[in-house]
Amino acid sequence: MNHAAITKRSAIRLTTGLLGLLAGACNSSLPQATPAPTARPEKRRGVPAPPRPVAGTITIGIGSDAQTMQPLLARDTASAAYIATHYNAPLMRRDPETLDWDPTYGTAAGVVIGDQGRTLRFTLKPGLQWSDGKPLTVHDYRYTYARMSDPSTGYPYRDLFRSFEAVTTPDDETLELTLREPFCPALDYAVLNPIPQHVFGDAPLDAHPASTKPTVGSGAWILSSWTRDQEAVFVANDRFYLGRPPTDRLVFRLARDADAAFALLRTGEIDHSVLQASDWDEAARTPGIRAVGYYPPTAAWTYIGFNLRRPLLSDIRIRRALAHAIDRTRMVTTIRQGHARLIDSIVASASWASTSDVTRSPYDLAKARQLLDEAGWRTPEGQQEGTRTRDGVPLVLRLHYNSGNREREQIATMTRDFARAVGIQIDCVAEEWAPFLNRVNGTHDVDLYILGWSSPVEPHGTSPIWMTGGGQNASGYTNTQVDALFSQATAVNGCRQDERQRLYAELQRKITADVPCIFLWENESLSAYADRLNVNPLTRLGYDYRPWEWRPRPAP
Repeated sequence: MNHAAITKRSAIRLTTGLLGLLAGACNSSLPQATPAPTARPEKRRGVPAPPRPVAGTITIGIGSDAQTMQPLLARDTASAAYIATHYNAPLMRRDPETLDWDPTYGTAAGVVIGDQGRTLRFTLKPGLQWSDGKPLTVHDYRYTYARMSDPSTGYPYRDLFRSFEAVTTPDDETLELTLREPFCPALDYAVLNPIPQHVFGDAPLDAHPASTKPTVGSGAWILSSWTRDQEAVFVANDRFYLGRPPTDRLVFRLARDADAAFALLRTGEIDHSVLQASDWDEAARTPGIRAVGYYPPTAAWTYIGFNLRRPLLSDIRIRRALAHAIDRTRMVTTIRQGHARLIDSIVASASWASTSDVTRSPYDLAKARQLLDEAGWRTPEGQQEGTRTRDGVPLVLRLHYNSGNREREQIATMTRDFARAVGIQIDCVAEEWAPFLNRVNGTHDVDLYILGWSSPVEPHGTSPIWMTGGGQNASGYTNTQVDALFSQATAVNGCRQDERQRLYAELQRKITADVPCIFLWENESLSAYADRLNVNPLTRLGYDYRPWEWRPRPAP
């Protein structure tokens, strides 16, 4: 028998902390912390002194608003941040240093794994309550699993639970999950973060009022008000199972872009924000701000996606040519100012599942031109450069990205310029977050798009992105061998890590050979917070793994 602890980030889009969610962003190496200098220069002219803080309030700057408050329907990081604030009662959580599952801060006292990995039995801690005083019981967890498993719900990560056969409640303290067969990442998915059965009942979740403005939750703070595209205010939950947080209010404030967020941080109007690489040096020397940079144990990686449903982009020669045309090293230097490292696969470089034996697409203009020639796309007759054509049709692609994101705007413009050098015309299109996501995930009316993913500790968590029909497979990528390898890697006898690594290495080789996207880089996590805040100590999970412990320092 085995005891362990559990939180699931990738399956239910809830992470251990606010920073990982807001960055759009756990691996296995210690973070390389880069704290701001301890010696700070005197206050510079033109930077107003921060106002006295409102006691008991922490304000976090974010760049996009949530799309939903329903955990079983959320796909975006802004929604996940709001949801993790309001609903936060996972059975177990990862230890911030070892990354092992630990019951200390979960709702379960522990888990017993039996029947050769086919059953997981959790015992709930006593006295759990929803914010309205109703008991939070094992029946809420069973109910949540049932709604997740129901195809009519539209839960985007349902495929991750295909190995689970049932969730039962032998008694009022016990939750038992049964698997059809041994499943190596079972613990990573067995942790459920429940929604209240007495609120949602049998009603459709997408139309339920509580999916937009819930009043009952389990988190450290409960939604109080939400003004779209302005701010969301959460108030302390007296019935939070780990105790009422010391901070009375947690506020998410919308900033029109990253520049505006940094300005609000400097003036003291917000207390915490992720940073653009271009703002790092100034943040590190600004009085009253503490800047923190580290590589998290799961990489948040940035990429250019292909819509493989487009006949033009179904030609791998076009995809490879564009990948070879982009100077990623120059991008990292220019856009991230060195605060990133190149990535060439779906797994974080420090993960136990990572391999260096993958297909790469180094910067090579000659190779790019050769591939385009082979595909029949020629430069205008008698010209050395210009937009290529085939059968009189110009080689033109649209590249979409979300407006207000300076880094993605820079990626778009540099990609356009790099592509022009090999005869590909790219039209860059900035779009508000909600319609941009709908375009990528819903209508698929897109050629190229810029987005990012975070690699989970368990590499199977990436399967919805790459498996045929996966809930996050926006590109339309399909490879039956990749599908099979994902399944095989979860069914290894004894879950031997060396054998699982061999399968994941083969899987990475096949995906990268198909060039379903252009892997750009994994980001160094950059953020800053007002030094009036007491935050969690920096660990492998960052400094926001228990945000309910954060507290404002008393004003002088």
